[in-house]
Amino acid sequence: MKISHAPRSARRNLRIAIYALIGLLGAALGLTTGVARADGPAPAAVGSPAESASFSVDVRGDGERHVLLIPGLGSPGAVWDDTVEALVADGFRTHTVTLAGFAGQPPLANVGRGTFLPRVHGDLLAYAQSLGGRVALVGHSLGAAMSLWLASSEPDQFGPVVAADGVPFLPALTQPDATAESARPQADGLHAMISAMSPEAYDRQSAFTLTTMVTDADEARRLAGISRGSDPASIGEAIRDLMTRDLRPGLAAVTAPVLLIGAGAPAATPEAAAELEHRYRAQIAAAPQGRVVMLPKARHFVMVDARERFVALTREHLAAVPTVTAPESSTVSPAVAAGR
Repeated sequence: MKISHAPRSARRNLRIAIYALIGLLGAALGLTTGVARADGPAPAAVGSPAESASFSVDVRGDGERHVLLIPGLGSPGAVWDDTVEALVADGFRTHTVTLAGFAGQPPLANVGRGTFLPRVHGDLLAYAQSLGGRVALVGHSLGAAMSLWLASSEPDQFGPVVAADGVPFLPALTQPDATAESARPQADGLHAMISAMSPEAYDRQSAFTLTTMVTDADEARRLAGISRGSDPASIGEAIRDLMTRDLRPGLAAVTAPVLLIGAGAPAATPEAAAELEHRYRAQIAAAPQGRVVMLPKARHFVMVDARERFVALTREHLAAVPTVTAPESSTVSPAVAAGR
C-alpha cells in the first residue's frame, strides 16, 4: 500500500504513527540511556585499559550454543536480563554487551566522524570469531542494526538474528525514498545538538524520553532512576552514523533467518498499522529468510512492554542455532577485544 493511494485520514494517521515511532526510537532519534536492572551483576570489561575496548561483556550460562545480545542507543546490557534468563534456561551461553560511552561505560578515546560504529562492528566480529562456532544475534534499536550489519558481513559466522524494533536504515521509515546522503543534514544536526549537551542535561532528557518508550508509567519512572551515565558525545556520534549508514542492500548476503519484531503501539488505526507493518517489511525485504512480527500494544522497548511474547518469539526463532564445541574460556584478550 502506498501513502499516495490511501485516504487522506489514513495518510494523516500514518504520519502520526510514523513520527510517534521516530520519537519512540529515542526523542529525536536516540536520546535515551536505556534500561538496567539494579540487581544485575556489573559486566566485566573487555580490554585494558578501558579506553581500548569498544564494549564490555557479561557472559552467563554454560551451554554450547552462543547468543550475542546488543542493546540500543545508550542502553546497558542489563536491558536483556529477562531474555537472558530464558535463553540460559534453554541451554544457551549468552554474551551481553554494553558499548563504550553507554550507561556509565568509559567512552572510547579519539573517536572521529564515522569511526565509532565501525570500531564496534570490528570488535564484535572478532569477539564472535573467538567463540568457536556460529553465534546467534539479538539486538534492540541500534543493536538490531548492528546485528544485521554483522550477519551481512560474515554470513557463515552469525545467525539466526532477532531485531527488536531496530531496522537497517531508520530514515526510510518516515521517507521511503530517503538515502544516506539526504539524511546527512538531519544527522549532522542531531549530532551537534546531542554532543553539546552536558551529562546532566542528557540525563534529564532521558528521563522524559523513557515515558514515551515504555507503556507503564511506573516502569518508565523505575527505568529513569537507573538509566544514567551515557556520554553525549558517544551517543551523538552513534546516531549520526546510524542515520547515514544504509544496511539494506547487504541483507541479501544474510543466510540465516531474520526476525524483525516491531513496535505497533504508535499506529492508532488499522490503516496506520497496516502501513507501519509494510514499512517494516520493506526494511528487510532483501533478506532471503526475513519475517516481521508486529506487537500491537508495545512501544519501542518491546522486550519490556511485551516481555512474555517477546521471549517466546525469541526462543522459537533461536531454536535452530546449531550446537558447537565452546572454547575452554569465554574470556577474550584485550587485543582481540580491541580488534588488533
